[in-house]
Amino acid sequence: MFEITLSPQAGTSNTQISAVDSVLTIDGVEVDFSVVEDGGSAQGSDKIIGTVRNFDGVYYLTVLYQYDMNTAELQQSADQLDYIVQLVSGEIESPIVQKTEVTNDVE
Repeated sequence: MFEITLSPQAGTSNTQISAVDSVLTIDGVEVDFSVVEDGGSAQGSDKIIGTVRNFDGVYYLTVLYQYDMNTAELQQSADQLDYIVQLVSGEIESPIVQKTEVTNDVE
């Protein structure tokens, strides 16, 4: 399992994160964390900020999470807890609030 702290950054695309077992995929790049022993740590790289730690089979890490500023609301949550996700397998659901589409039905 992964406990991921997302570090949001406005940009022009949305970071995609998924997991299967001890493999985390970030924007199509797979990283296998099975080499990080229980109680151990490893240095992050690229989109992984700081140190990855493994405690009792849970990998704790911080990921640079880019989101599309053109589709996101200007104001995002300032609560850090909104950006901590637990992931066993599958994809994360984005915590970024998206703009709502407004339609003008004028006839």
